[in-house]
Amino acid sequence: MEAIRIIALLSLIGTFAQAEDDVDMETMGRVAWVDAGEAAPYSGVLYDEIASASLLARLNTAEEACAIEIERQVGITSTNMQLKLDILDAQYQGLKLRTEAQIAARDDIIKLQQDQLSRIRKPKGELLFAAGVGSGIVLTVLSAWAIGQAASAANN
Repeated sequence: MEAIRIIALLSLIGTFAQAEDDVDMETMGRVAWVDAGEAAPYSGVLYDEIASASLLARLNTAEEACAIEIERQVGITSTNMQLKLDILDAQYQGLKLRTEAQIAARDDIIKLQQDQLSRIRKPKGELLFAAGVGSGIVLTVLSAWAIGQAASAANN
């Protein structure tokens, strides 16, 4: 934020300095204090204290106006940059929420599919019991038949 203010200030100062470069120091003139009744050391315009004060006041006012304009421009630039930052932050937050929602939905789908797979893989208790009873009966019948065959072969 501070960097933006400095850049704006430097860009404005550069403009003002360029305007000041056009002033020739020879045209600035000379200043001499002359008391009433004294001869002036050169010909020109003589200002009294009120006129001098007025010129100085205008000069100070111009400097203050320049400072105010610089501060205004810096404020405008700062506000614009803050607005852009806020817009980018809002976009980021929106994308973040959207991404989090997508991840949550994906995680829910994965959990649902895992639950479905675990139900398919787990055999039912009743089926296991029936298979155990059936295999027990079959083994008993086969054992009885094998014993019967062995006994009849021994008798022959």
